[in-house]
Amino acid sequence: MEFTQYRDALVENVFDFTPELLAVYDTDLNIIKMNKAALKVWKKTAEDAEGRHMLTVFPELEHSDYHKDLLRAVSGETIHNQSYRSNVSGNYYENFVVPLRNDTGDVYAVLAIAHDNTKLIRASEELKKKNEELESAQSFLQQLIDSSVEYISVLDRDLNIITVNSEYEKGTGLEKERVKGENIFDITPVARDSEQHRAMEKALAGEKTYIAKHPALNRPELFVDTHFIPLNIRGAIEGVIIMSRDVSAI
Repeated sequence: MEFTQYRDALVENVFDFTPELLAVYDTDLNIIKMNKAALKVWKKTAEDAEGRHMLTVFPELEHSDYHKDLLRAVSGETIHNQSYRSNVSGNYYENFVVPLRNDTGDVYAVLAIAHDNTKLIRASEELKKKNEELESAQSFLQQLIDSSVEYISVLDRDLNIITVNSEYEKGTGLEKERVKGENIFDITPVARDSEQHRAMEKALAGEKTYIAKHPALNRPELFVDTHFIPLNIRGAIEGVIIMSRDVSAI
């Protein structure tokens, strides 16, 4: 059997069973054909749409970006939108609007192809929202610890510094951005194998620990009371909060 004998049926099957939304328009923007996926999303039947002008079937598309893209394609321009929101379905799509040309190069129709990116776009928007909420929470937490008169540092499970407060910066002379991400033993080598080190390990094991009036490791001329508190996030210990108060004058 020669290809030409089943070509039309093959094209019809590919057109209708692809998950992409496909529509073909003539140069007056009458709908020649829409595939099943497009008809389902736009809640139309073939009888509703085919052979009728696009704006008769979808009057809400008049002057929309999609309408303008079709007119540009009729003029011979190929359009690609990485993301746009449909005025009809409300979903987000990546689409191509492609002029179809005859043997002499004249445009006789326009093919519109759309891939539904709604889940991806909404997941991206949700992630952006969560990140903004996280940044807001982190900003609030930073303001909260900065308002404290105690020296506060927050370490992760590897004892790398997550953040410190303003009093820590003033008391040690070490800027927050300089120490963030650094290991506590690189910033304060004398802390290794010290009583404070053992207190950090206890905190990582879930035990709150308190060391009364002792010399500050970074400034031994000062005496501080220090609390070592497990950093508990959603039931898991993810680090340790160290809070010290200057008691030199007491």
